[in-house]
Amino acid sequence: MRRYKSAPQVYHMAAEELWVSTASNCMVSTHVWDNLGAQNVGCPAALVARLGNALPTLAVPGWPAPVAVGPTLPSVAGQLIKLWR
Repeated sequence: MRRYKSAPQVYHMAAEELWVSTASNCMVSTHVWDNLGAQNVGCPAALVARLGNALPTLAVPGWPAPVAVGPTLPSVAGQLIKLWR
């Protein structure tokens, strides 16, 4: 790929490799920048909000909030499971 997140090509390639649309993927990250890149191509995003990381709504006013936010990966995964049931 020779690109880094948040280049749109990265998220499109991930979706193609999984044979799904970007809207069917969910980017789970500890970094707001990665979430914003995913959301930019129509991919839902979830944030593991580690101490000291800014929340996306604070980092970019008016940008969509993640579909799930939690302090740990298991807490975010639990929210996503409930959301996609």
